[in-house]
Amino acid sequence: MNRFARNNNGLGGETKQQPAYEKEQFDTAIQEADNILKSFPLHAGVEKENTMTKKRERDTDERSQFVNVWSHSETLAIKGLCLHAKGNSEHKSEMKTKGMETIKEALRQNLKSSMCWRAKGVVHRMDKDLPEAIACYNQAMRYDTNQNERILNEVSNLQLDLQRYADFEESRHSLWKLRPEERQYIVAELIACYLSKRFQKGLEFIATIIRPSKEKYSTVQWSDICLLQARMYKEKGDWNECLQFLQDRIKDRSIRDVLSAHEIRWQVYEAMLAQNDDEKKQDETKNNALAVLKQLLDINPENVKYYYRFMRLVASFNLVTHTLCFVFDIGISLSFFLSQI
Repeated sequence: MNRFARNNNGLGGETKQQPAYEKEQFDTAIQEADNILKSFPLHAGVEKENTMTKKRERDTDERSQFVNVWSHSETLAIKGLCLHAKGNSEHKSEMKTKGMETIKEALRQNLKSSMCWRAKGVVHRMDKDLPEAIACYNQAMRYDTNQNERILNEVSNLQLDLQRYADFEESRHSLWKLRPEERQYIVAELIACYLSKRFQKGLEFIATIIRPSKEKYSTVQWSDICLLQARMYKEKGDWNECLQFLQDRIKDRSIRDVLSAHEIRWQVYEAMLAQNDDEKKQDETKNNALAVLKQLLDINPENVKYYYRFMRLVASFNLVTHTLCFVFDIGISLSFFLSQI
């Protein structure tokens, strides 16, 4: 019965073999690479062979050895990558050096090989040399006829680690173009716009790409997107639009994290107080700021920084009447806070 059973691991009953390198079987991968290099010694060494000196051409042994070294640039690069990875896992610096030299030999043979540049980038990433790794990945993408999604992902992660947010946004934008319907790439592009301080681009991205497909996102995800949009308004300096947006989204329950929304409102009012010199507008802003503080204390009366904010606001401005009313309103919360000290 078993011989008639269907094998679901691959098409036609064949199991899909995982490469030895990905299974971290470095010895097997190195042996396979050596077998390929020995079996097809003339595959890629013909052009280099023509440039050899006449003396080297007469020497058959040297000629065959030279061709073996320079054949199969990509196979040679993978061999070097395996040598370096094996040396890294076994803490053998000599093997790591040999692996890097092997990859350099592969690049000398074929400088326009995307695979060779990518292997060199992986080695630099293992050695924590992130700027050099990014440079190698960029070279790999330069010589890759098709935009490699995996390389772009690796580059964007390295750029994020180095806090190169402008380059990170460009990489995420390229990835989003490859898969414009992928929700993961859409959200990543939005976050990249925020980190790179391209707020106008991010707001336009929400209006044209994300909002028409609102049904794709869960309630919590949409709430986070709305909060990020509010932060973009705030960082851009559109304070009135930010306050109105938060008020509308809280009212229609699009934002579920009300505490974070009120935190953003407080930050906006604080910035407005720092820049506004008009006394009438300042009084209105003070009243709104105190109202936001009351809402924050209603939600979380145990947060010490809210009380410090209140005392700082009272100390900075002459607000005797408002202070008495506000202290009366939060008397229960304040007594609870003092009882916990």
